[in-house]
Amino acid sequence: MIKLFCIVDQCSIFAVSIAFAEAGETQVGIVFNPVSQELFTAVKGEGAMCNGKKITISQTRLLSDSILVTGFPYNLKNIIHPLMIRFTRCLESAQAVRRLGAASLDLCYVASGRFEGFWEQHLKPWDTAAGMLIATEAGATITNFSNQLYHYEMPEIVATNGHIHQDLIHCLAIEKPCAHGQME
Repeated sequence: MIKLFCIVDQCSIFAVSIAFAEAGETQVGIVFNPVSQELFTAVKGEGAMCNGKKITISQTRLLSDSILVTGFPYNLKNIIHPLMIRFTRCLESAQAVRRLGAASLDLCYVASGRFEGFWEQHLKPWDTAAGMLIATEAGATITNFSNQLYHYEMPEIVATNGHIHQDLIHCLAIEKPCAHGQME
């Protein structure tokens, strides 16, 4: 239903995302952007491609020189405070932050070096399984917000070119409130 809204509203940021997984591991990932006619593909262990040409991550080394991309969950009202803390920290730390609207494409754009990092939460396997493999095969580092190796069943994802990963993880960390209501 959400994808239909993008088509009806003439939003040009949407994709067809297909993944094949075996024993819980994505083996093949395909993401197609029908507007730009870009077909991103990966087979585990064989690298990543866009329209048949090998793609690789950006080599930007500093978060301050990086362009990030994110998305916001549809049920953001329940998590608006931590969401805005994370967004503000990333906006202050990076060169720029974009919001496109298709997690599968966001991952492919990290894979192809257009963005240095991506983060989002409350995603589903169909949002990330194909793009995750494409980004991994292009050299990306992918974890959850706690810096644990990402699996497509996890609700949050961080994908970077590797160089900025620890800095982006730091921006996404939410401190626990102290007993007196102040942050530790």
